[in-house]
Amino acid sequence: MYKQLAGLLIVITLMVTFSTTVSAEDPSVNDCMEEGANCEKLDTQDKNTENESTVLNDQEEEGSLIIELIKMFFALVLVLGLIYLLLKFLSKRNKLFNQVRALENLGGVSLGQNKSVQIVRVGNRFYLVGVGENVELLEEITDQEVIDDLVNKNTTTHAKQGTGLSGIFQKESQHDGNNKQDFNKLFSSELNKLKAKRSHLLQQRKDKEDSHE
Repeated sequence: MYKQLAGLLIVITLMVTFSTTVSAEDPSVNDCMEEGANCEKLDTQDKNTENESTVLNDQEEEGSLIIELIKMFFALVLVLGLIYLLLKFLSKRNKLFNQVRALENLGGVSLGQNKSVQIVRVGNRFYLVGVGENVELLEEITDQEVIDDLVNKNTTTHAKQGTGLSGIFQKESQHDGNNKQDFNKLFSSELNKLKAKRSHLLQQRKDKEDSHE
C-alpha cells in the first residue's frame, strides 16, 4: 500500500515537473500565432539577431572600404614611380643629346693604314687631331676664316642630309616631348578616376551611417 502511494507521488511529481519545464520554454512562432502565447522574449531575440546581422554587415563594408583605399594608394604610388622613372630616362637622354651637340667630328683625311687626321669641334673650339695607335692633339684651329668655312660646310651638309646624328636626336627629343605630354594626360585622367572612386566610396559609407542612425 505504501509502495503504491509512493509510486503515485513520484509519477505526479514527474508530471508536474515536466509541465513546468514545458511551460518555461520559450514560445515558438506557432505558439504566438495559434495560442497567443507571450512573444516578448521571442521578439527580443529576433531584434538581437537583426542587430547582430547589421553590425556584421557594417564591419564587412568597413573592411571592403579599407581594402579599396589601400588598393588606390598602391596604384597611385605605382603611377608616381613610373613618372619618376620616365623623367629620369628623359633627363639622361637630354644629357646625351647635349653631349653630342657639344662634341662633333667634322671629318678627316686618311694618311695610311689606321692613321688619319681629324677635325673635331668641342663646343665653340676646333681642334686638329691625329689618330693612329693613339690619339694626339696636333693643334687648335684659331683662324677665324677657317672656322667660318668649317661651320658653313657643316651646316650645309646637315641641311642636305637631314638625317644626320643631330637631326636624329632632335627628332627623338620632339618624339619624347610628345610622349611625355600624352603620358601626363593619361596620368591626370587616371588620377581623376581614382579620386572620383574614393569620393563615391566615402559618400556611400556616409549615407549608410546616416541611415542607421
